[in-house]
Amino acid sequence: MSPSEELRLLKSVLEQLPGNVYWKNKEGKFLGCNNNTAKIFNARPDDLINLTDYELMPIDMARKLELNNQLVMSTGKELILEEDGIDKNHMPARYLSYKSPLKDELGCIIGIIGTSLNIEPVNLCFSWYFS
Repeated sequence: MSPSEELRLLKSVLEQLPGNVYWKNKEGKFLGCNNNTAKIFNARPDDLINLTDYELMPIDMARKLELNNQLVMSTGKELILEEDGIDKNHMPARYLSYKSPLKDELGCIIGIIGTSLNIEPVNLCFSWYFS
């Protein structure tokens, strides 16, 4: 497989993954994301590059996300947690997020990479079932 074919395949895989996939630098600026992530902000993936959560969502929500991202980068350890966010309809949503340090080819931490899946529908089902 040629390098260009590998790149096309990788982009295709990224777009077919469920949920939101994103990677950010140490300053919290988007380096990239999949279409699912961009759709939340009525944008294309390229539109989010160099933007921070503070430019895209309420400040209190952005602050909590930033603290979690900083924890991942400062400890160098992955983090699995529930986070509050917004969905593609701009409604409050709960996400199960899996975040890891993003490292360069020398192993130095240069940011975070994460995936987040909206679990609000699951929570609603449990609420309905147990009520």
